[in-house]
Amino acid sequence: RENLSSILRPPKTSCCVVAKANQVIGIGSGENNVYMAQQVALSGLEGKTIGSVICFDTAIKDIKIIDMAKNSGATAILQSGGSDKDEEIINYAWRRYALC
Repeated sequence: RENLSSILRPPKTSCCVVAKANQVIGIGSGENNVYMAQQVALSGLEGKTIGSVICFDTAIKDIKIIDMAKNSGATAILQSGGSDKDEEIINYAWRRYALC
């Protein structure tokens, strides 16, 4: 039993919330990674996310997350940070899209 308990640890999941005009309009939670959480949160919201804020419960480690947020119409992205890629990701978002 001890061996199994060391294998069966709670999975690490990601969450993404999309908000606009003081309302939550999309949630992607319990996903395996940030990209999938963002896809779920944005699904079905085509055209409704212009001017939105997208928030992640973990650090963004890939620039495609920034691109997807901008392409959805988001004007701000929030992340927890703590990744060794923080500086690269923040600089990319700022230089490319003036998102911060």
